[in-house]
Amino acid sequence: MDILEKYIEDSLFIEWVFRPTAETDAHFAQYMAQNPEEKNEMLKLRKELRLLSFPPEMISDERKDQLFKTTLTQMLKSRKPKPTVKFSMSILKYAAIAVAVLVLGTLVYINQSRHSFNLKLTEDIFLKNANQNPTLFLADGSRHPIRGEEVEFDFSVPGKININGEQINSNENTDDETPEVLVVPFGKKARVKLSDGSRIWVNSGSRIIFPSQFSKNRREVYLIGEAYFEVAHNPKKPFLVKTSTVSVRVLGTSFNVSSYPDDDFVSAVLKEGKIRMEENDAGYFDTKVELRPNQIAVFKKDGNGIQVRETKHELYTIWKEGLLNFEGEELNSLITKVERFYNISLELKNPKIGKERITGKLDLNAGMPEVFEYISKVSHAEIKKINTVEYVIE
Repeated sequence: MDILEKYIEDSLFIEWVFRPTAETDAHFAQYMAQNPEEKNEMLKLRKELRLLSFPPEMISDERKDQLFKTTLTQMLKSRKPKPTVKFSMSILKYAAIAVAVLVLGTLVYINQSRHSFNLKLTEDIFLKNANQNPTLFLADGSRHPIRGEEVEFDFSVPGKININGEQINSNENTDDETPEVLVVPFGKKARVKLSDGSRIWVNSGSRIIFPSQFSKNRREVYLIGEAYFEVAHNPKKPFLVKTSTVSVRVLGTSFNVSSYPDDDFVSAVLKEGKIRMEENDAGYFDTKVELRPNQIAVFKKDGNGIQVRETKHELYTIWKEGLLNFEGEELNSLITKVERFYNISLELKNPKIGKERITGKLDLNAGMPEVFEYISKVSHAEIKKINTVEYVIE
């Protein structure tokens, strides 16, 4: 039996993946200590499977089933270069397991409330299986990877989707709110024009879920990662950006939202107009804050509420031009942004250096050698190449 099949067919392993307890943690910690040769494979598979989750209010079980089968097929094919008939049958079984886990409520959803298990997602299986190019998963099950450093998707014509100037057919039912899923891998960016004329700039390593046509009463999208929004004004139909922990409500404005799974915060920065940030499932007495231009609202995922402060919106929106502008920012934060932009790994050997705060401006379009030179200068350390995607700062 393949080692991958061995884990997925283990019900206790599935329990540990989707609903861990102190007992399962202890069991598998002991197992990995006794079988160190299996540790890396187990942790890698666990991480991948835990990412098979979607906001329940935006993705139907049927759509989840469809997407799970697509991604699990890709994941398993990437592990086995020469799949057999038996393997193909197993794909459906694994997909069924994932869906069954979801339907039974075993899977911890992305949009957990403050009182539920806070699952910190560190990476996204969709990002890893997007052929290294922005990929659009349509409601009909089709998948459209598009080459290019920055790709543009236009949904403004009902029943049609324009991708980089080429048109493909979509669902002609303009009342259909079945969501599309756009995945932008690390190292890439994308632009989206929605059916209402609103525009979204999607940053590297992000996923956005949205309907090809909005309903008559609401406009709602779901963001994992970072995006800049220019929302078409419509006071009768509010625009809502939902993340794993908070929602940003707006009538018409320009703002940036950052909600990367591996960050411990969600932030919204307002350029112009007016927005309101509130916790998901917020009660009457829960925090709701309204922002003025050049203010930032930061929600800490550890449950410390929403904090608002004055800032310069350019610090958080200039990434659209491939630039970074920072004032008193930790070096760790800068390194993370560089990793996402170039789709690389930069390991900082001395954690203390990462806490140092720096101020400056960096043009990521200048290329990695110049960016690495800057990081070496501010960190007083040397960057060593491990391979084409892994580097060490020491």
